[in-house]
Amino acid sequence: HPSLFIPGPVNVRPDVLEAQTEAMIGHRTAEFESLFAACEEKLKQLFFTEQRVYVSASSGSGLQEAAIRNGVHKRVVNFVAGAFASRWHQVSQGCGKEAIKVDVEWGQAVKPETVDEALQQYNHVEAITIVHNETSTGVAAPLGEIAALVREKYPDTFIFVDAVSSFSGLK
Repeated sequence: HPSLFIPGPVNVRPDVLEAQTEAMIGHRTAEFESLFAACEEKLKQLFFTEQRVYVSASSGSGLQEAAIRNGVHKRVVNFVAGAFASRWHQVSQGCGKEAIKVDVEWGQAVKPETVDEALQQYNHVEAITIVHNETSTGVAAPLGEIAALVREKYPDTFIFVDAVSSFSGLK
């Protein structure tokens, strides 16, 4: 198979493909509940969290929309440093939110200072959106530093992160 250097689709090992030929189990059975709990524990390890992990059958864009619709009443700041960050902004606008776009030169990372300046400028921001690793440019944002800043100075502001291309590859 050719190597695809994109978030998906990915090549699937033959043993996994074989396992997919087994009969389905009911989603309301004890067997499923046990399997799901085991998967959630493994996901917690990958996410480096003890918090609950939610699983969705949607695309990344679907989860962006879910975050905006459920976590933002009015105002969100979208840090746009590439195509997928631009998608966050489009989704925010499409959900009817006051979507403030902060452009960052493509090929440059969103910096904590940029986040701090924007949050100082705009009052009552309910959430910010960041793409951890912008696939379109190959640039990773210093997410740990950004999160520490927001937690310290803006504790009531959600941090929504698109980690589609970095999850399980970068902490």
